[in-house]
Amino acid sequence: MYDADSPEVSVIILNFNKSDLTIKCVEAVRANTFERRYEILVVDNGSIADEVRTLIDAGSSFRLIRLPENQYFGGGCNIGAQCSRGQYLVFLNNDAFVKSNWLEPLISALENYPDAGAAGPRILNPDGGLQEAGAFIDGLGHPHQVGTIKAFHPHEELETRIVDYCSAACLAVPKRIFSELGGFDPIYSPGYYEDVDLCLKIAATQRFVYYCSESAVTHINNATSNAVWSKAELSQLTEGNRQKLLMRWDDWLRARAENREVPFPTFEQSSGLVEAASISSFLSK
Repeated sequence: MYDADSPEVSVIILNFNKSDLTIKCVEAVRANTFERRYEILVVDNGSIADEVRTLIDAGSSFRLIRLPENQYFGGGCNIGAQCSRGQYLVFLNNDAFVKSNWLEPLISALENYPDAGAAGPRILNPDGGLQEAGAFIDGLGHPHQVGTIKAFHPHEELETRIVDYCSAACLAVPKRIFSELGGFDPIYSPGYYEDVDLCLKIAATQRFVYYCSESAVTHINNATSNAVWSKAELSQLTEGNRQKLLMRWDDWLRARAENREVPFPTFEQSSGLVEAASISSFLSK
């Protein structure tokens, strides 16, 4: 049930000039969430005045946090987490639409598996096809979503299991752990690979990321980012952030890919900021 005063779960949704889409996302949460007390925080990332007015006119179905300028994905989510009241955080893209019984499997995984540090759902394309059933990272830092890139067997979609990461299009994390790890790292701003890095940090603290097959959401890929960046710019951004990921995780990822024994980096080793070129430099190439 919706309980903004004493929620167990805080659902954090970012908006940037896509208020109509965000409201549909909120409506799906309100229509399909009954098992837990929850709140919805919509973080507006510096949208134009008309877009903000649309959110204000939507009423009291969520708590609106207005930012004067775009803090992008990681920064906006971190601010939403700071403003949250629940013990569990769920980061939900505004182009992701939850289905019935979506929340309980995610929170139950965090509660019932002592080693759980995060949990993500089965993500579907708008046509009903599988978009992601968890994901893995190869030795070069490339993501392989089960169902999109990685060939899969039916049991991989239908069984709850441990994965390298789940997309932050919908990702549940205990607030305590998210805070311990420093949230999403700002070095990946404006976007991409923040969720991968966070999930690897979770693993570095001897916890696991669980893919929860019983939870499902429908996701429209890049509904906001495609309106901000061109395909070429998105490619440059993702490649630049892959390089940043490798500056932190390269030794461990390569050793794992080569079946070599290597200690997992400690959280202290993995949490230091890396020196990397700014996003503007990637876009200027």
